[in-house]
Amino acid sequence: MVPVVLNPLNTQLLYTGGNVLCTYNMATKKWGYSPNNGSTLTKGSIMCIGVAPSDGATIYTGADDGQIWRTPDSGAHWSKISNSGLPNRVINGIVVNPTNPNSILVALSGFGQNGARLDHIWACNDTSASTPVWTSLSTQASGLPDIPVTTIALDPLQPN
Repeated sequence: MVPVVLNPLNTQLLYTGGNVLCTYNMATKKWGYSPNNGSTLTKGSIMCIGVAPSDGATIYTGADDGQIWRTPDSGAHWSKISNSGLPNRVINGIVVNPTNPNSILVALSGFGQNGARLDHIWACNDTSASTPVWTSLSTQASGLPDIPVTTIALDPLQPN
């Protein structure tokens, strides 16, 4: 299913995706595409979109090829943040911390194979770093089962 997300700070902007981020501006009734230089954000399909509640210009996309991309400026510039320490699996969900646009949680698909466990919930507390650091929140010690996670949310009263 293609995600459709409303910008929490500018409700005139609606986001959806394919292999690029599509933005519909309800005020102008026009579509925009990002990146707009002919490149794409994934070789597959965007599965989820996260918009920072504290900064509507910071947007994340997660894809079925395991890629996560971040833009701090509404799509003018993008950086891939999934190439350091994050397993290469389908990204099913992204949630952005409501007070820190550079802190996210992601939900990953997949099952462990041949007795190897896979972690499915990962956090990054500084996505603006040159090499973002990912931490698993679903290790065996956490008690969470080794099953795909299809969506993720933060407790609004305790987002940290």
